[in-house]
Amino acid sequence: MAREALGYTFARWSGSGYPTHARGEAIPLAMRLVHLSHDLEAIARRWCTTSASPVCRTRSGTSRAR
Repeated sequence: MAREALGYTFARWSGSGYPTHARGEAIPLAMRLVHLSHDLEAIARRWCTTSASPVCRTRSGTSRAR
């Protein structure tokens, strides 16, 4: 399972990753969980939240549909 997941290290949900350009549920669950834990750690780090604070304050109370 780990060997299969490692082949998707740079895969992104949108399909923009490489080398397979896998997208969505085609990415193994194990690798999706690794990506999730990595992103949560980055959010929890002070440097990440500190740099995001001005953006959050600027956009506070606004809704931006993408």
